[in-house]
Amino acid sequence: MIAPQIQRFFLFCSQQMCSSSRSSTMKKVILRSLRTTKRPAYPFSVSNVTISSATRVRCESSKTTIGAHQSKNLVSRVPRPTRKTATTSPDYVIAPRDSQFVTLSDGRRIGYAVWGSTSPNAKIVCWPHGLPGSRLSVHSWDQWGKSTGLTFICPERPGYGLSTLKKTYSVFEHAGDIRDLMQHLGHRQYKLFGVSGGGPYALAVARLASQGEVIGVLLVCPTTPPEGPQTGQSIKSFFWEMKLTFLPQLAERDLRNDHEADRKAWIAAPSNEIIRKRPKGAKILAYREGWSAFAGRIADQKAMIRPWGFRLEDVDARKIIILAGGLDENTASLGAQYMRNRLRNSTTIVKPGENHYSMQINHDTCIKESLLGL
Repeated sequence: MIAPQIQRFFLFCSQQMCSSSRSSTMKKVILRSLRTTKRPAYPFSVSNVTISSATRVRCESSKTTIGAHQSKNLVSRVPRPTRKTATTSPDYVIAPRDSQFVTLSDGRRIGYAVWGSTSPNAKIVCWPHGLPGSRLSVHSWDQWGKSTGLTFICPERPGYGLSTLKKTYSVFEHAGDIRDLMQHLGHRQYKLFGVSGGGPYALAVARLASQGEVIGVLLVCPTTPPEGPQTGQSIKSFFWEMKLTFLPQLAERDLRNDHEADRKAWIAAPSNEIIRKRPKGAKILAYREGWSAFAGRIADQKAMIRPWGFRLEDVDARKIIILAGGLDENTASLGAQYMRNRLRNSTTIVKPGENHYSMQINHDTCIKESLLGL
């Protein structure tokens, strides 16, 4: 695991020195970044925010099992435990259907929420959340989904919300959990939508799915594969990855210290019912889940910077659309073009002058139209 990260380090440095007239001061910039990096510059958007772990509920699952998924050829997979039926929590956080989970035979749980249309004829969209995030990340799209006939399934990664923590996993491994969930819910055809850190998981599910299962994939400011280009990525973001790789305990300590005040405020906060009645109450409840799941965030970020477990060239989907911001320093537009060159049936649209967050806010209409057009 160390060798690829060292290669990325030297590749990043060489790209920065070749593209900057200030190459003589590169060493000083690197050292200063190492000393001052505390807050991660990882993808986070207004819509990708979630609730407090204090809202987790306990409920029992039934004994009906669902079958494990089958992987495609050329990809080595470890046999996965069978699943049990999903259970809906007797309580909810923002709205009904937002606190459900599937229990694995090894005791782990995968939380998920259902948003949008309740019609049996609705088109299904599987939406892996961003980083950080949870099943509540999609709450702001609920009404739009109802008006357009779309149902959003938002699964949680290990350590977020209702999902049990798993300290080490790959992007492709978790994609197996997502696909099993979709099959268990009876969705044989669906679209995949990944924003920022959810992009890799959307592609991994498409790689794992059988032919004709995935209608299309929409990626917005997706995270670049670890072997992809680093030019355009901020130095602060890059060295946070290096810190997470080589000094994980220090990275986790800084992350906890950085949000300690917020965590104390979340613990002392009133009940969900009271917060829901406040202006922007849903956003507050959504926000605090992803940002309070410290161990889950660390495991999630490690999965991003390790090999994903599949090749982009092997992803099979009828149509793939990639939307990126020209000034994005979290997930650089060059990374989107790198992915387009390796993904079949893919198209990339770069919006000049937009960064990681403004892209998702200013081009909301374009994103929704692209999703409907898949």
